[in-house]
This record gives sequence, structure tokens and C-alpha cells, in this order.
Amino acid sequence: MEKFNPDLVVADFDGTITQKVIWEKVIPSLISILRNEGLLDEDYSNRAKALYNKYGAIEKDSNYSEEEKFQAMLNWWKEHFELLKEKGLTKDYIDKAVYHPDVQVRKWFDKFLEILKEKNIPLIVFSSSWLGDEAIKDVFKKFWLSLDNVVVISNQLKFDENWKFVGVDEDKILHSMNKKLKDHLGRPEVANLIKDKKNVLLLGDSLHDPDMLDWMDFEKVYKVGFFLPEKLQKPEDREIWAKKYDLLLEADSDFSKITQLIK
Repeated sequence: MEKFNPDLVVADFDGTITQKVIWEKVIPSLISILRNEGLLDEDYSNRAKALYNKYGAIEKDSNYSEEEKFQAMLNWWKEHFELLKEKGLTKDYIDKAVYHPDVQVRKWFDKFLEILKEKNIPLIVFSSSWLGDEAIKDVFKKFWLSLDNVVVISNQLKFDENWKFVGVDEDKILHSMNKKLKDHLGRPEVANLIKDKKNVLLLGDSLHDPDMLDWMDFEKVYKVGFFLPEKLQKPEDREIWAKKYDLLLEADSDFSKITQLIK
């Protein structure tokens, strides 16, 4: 296997750091557990699924322009956040999703983190999760994973004194199409991590994830994508993905090939 020596790693979270497929069951995101397990109530699950069906179809439809899709994704995130607020989302419900048995980090991810720490390679984790950055950090804590040299960039949920969700800053909503490193360079923790970095390893599980480095001027970028089983994709999809990623791994793969890549 070709070796790549990154001095920075940028990774998606759901389906990339976490397992995307367990026992042939697709586990797309933390929010899907909240929705599919009925952790709030049946009305929430039904309305969240309706939003998914409406906006998910637009996201995948090539007849829509990028601008139309971008606006649709923003509308989806805003409407879903309003639904979560209406249904009384609390930190307890988020914890139930985080500690659900389906939420598993990929095997050998802990070793991958150790290698990054040994080599002093920063990791920036991007996620458009509706459950926010603290939920992602809680998944790391669930598996006793170090957050040293790790920056999590995600939606920042606001809670009242009883840990009830009260909203987000709408002008800072992170959705599936605006996860861009360039938009966060003003954050000191990000600016310090990427200073003088030249070689970037990018990890993702969607066709949008390689866009996280749009308009960034790095010397070398090596992109690894976790690809769903053929039976869940169109025959031509692998060719499309191969144009976006340098290396494709099956969706149920562990991190062993990625650790070999950088060792």
C-alpha cells in the first residue's frame, strides 16, 4: 500500500469515525437513532422521517442546482431544529442516543488516534449533526478516546438551566453542504492547528465530504472514503466515488488500512 505522511487529518464523524454498517444494518447518524428508536415520541419520529424523505430526495436529485440544494439543506436543518425544540429535546435524550449500542467507533480508530498523538498530527472532526458538538465529544468519552489535539466542529446547541434544548444560532448552522474548513479559520484553535500544514489526510463517507477542503491551499491531499455495499448503491456510483476519493473502503471496514497508510 502506498504510504502517505500527513501533518493534518480532517474527518467527517457519522459513518466515518463511527461504524456505518453493523451486521448489514446501515447506521447513518446519531440523529437517526433518536428518530428510529422513538426516543422522543412517535409524532417526532414521523415528522422527522417526513423531513428526511422530502429534503433527502432533493439532496440526491441531480435535477436541482447546487444553490437549490444548499438552500434546501439549510431549510431542512432549521425545520428539524425547530421540531426538536417543540418536542422537548433534553441532554438526557441525547445521552440515550450516544450510549445506544448501535453507536460504535470503527475498530482500530483508537490505534489511529495513538499514532496521531505520537506524531503530533492534529485531527479536525467535522459534523453537521443535529445533536451537536458535545454529543460527538461524548462518543469519544464513551469509548475512552483522547480528545488531545482534536478539534470538533459541529452545531452548537443551546440549553436552559434544566438542560432543555432552546435552539441554535441560525447563522452558524452546519449542514451537509457547508462543512468547509475555510469558514472556520477565524477560530484560534483551528488556526493554530493548521498553521504551516501541507499534507492533509481527508476521511469521509459521502460525496460532499471531500468538499470540506474546498478553497484550501494544501500541497497534497489524500482522500479516503467509506463506500456503502454495492447492493445499496447504483452500479455506476462506485465510479463516481472513485473520482472524488483516492482510496475507497467498504462501509464496514475498520481503520487498519488507514493506520498502515500513515505508519
